[in-house]
Amino acid sequence: MFTPGHTKEHACIILTSGNKSSCLIGDLSHHPVLLLERPRSQFIYDLDLDPLQAAETRVKILGTLSRRG
Repeated sequence: MFTPGHTKEHACIILTSGNKSSCLIGDLSHHPVLLLERPRSQFIYDLDLDPLQAAETRVKILGTLSRRG
């Protein structure tokens, strides 16, 4: 999945085997507490220089993953 906003050409990868899957989010959430608990937070360290898009992408992807359970 293309996940723009943080680093150039960032992507998350979903691995599936049978009925189980795992998602490698890379640095979509580059702070394990702040950005998982508050994914709308924006940081200057979002290297694509689009912190708003990075936050929107985090909210979208983390929401999708949480619904998949």
